[in-house]
Amino acid sequence: MKKLFLTPLLSAALLLFGCQDSTETINPNVVAQLQGAWLNTAIQQRYYDAAGTLVFESAGSPDSLVYKIKDNNLAIVLDSTQFTNDSTSSQKTLQSMTFVLTDTKDMTRITFTQSGGGTSHTTITAVSPATMTWEDSFENQSYQDSTQTRTAAKVVIRHEFKKLP
Repeated sequence: MKKLFLTPLLSAALLLFGCQDSTETINPNVVAQLQGAWLNTAIQQRYYDAAGTLVFESAGSPDSLVYKIKDNNLAIVLDSTQFTNDSTSSQKTLQSMTFVLTDTKDMTRITFTQSGGGTSHTTITAVSPATMTWEDSFENQSYQDSTQTRTAAKVVIRHEFKKLP
């Protein structure tokens, strides 16, 4: 489960500096809508076999982190001020990265690059002034069903966000 928690963070980082072979100009509305602070409100994992059949599905707990996007930078912040009125609440940046957007085949991809050099690719499946959805896809991933650990050909992890004021 810890691996699934870190995967979206790495994916987000790698999407910022991406492919140089984009086929379309990025829609300026998408760029504008991404700017701001986003709270991860839902995570869903769907595991598929080699034939593309859904074999297992789970809903993870949102990570309660704030994803702050400014220009082409992403800061993933632990922000306890979002959940309490305590004056001693704090914010701590857990990870910072840059990103690049590319539009190809009717989808917007974001490639994140971490300061250490790793990259990840995420697809933005929906974005509006109030909500955003990302999807990451990984091959040969393990999951725990009710009786044992199994390996799926692919997992698709969907992250839903709401924009913070």
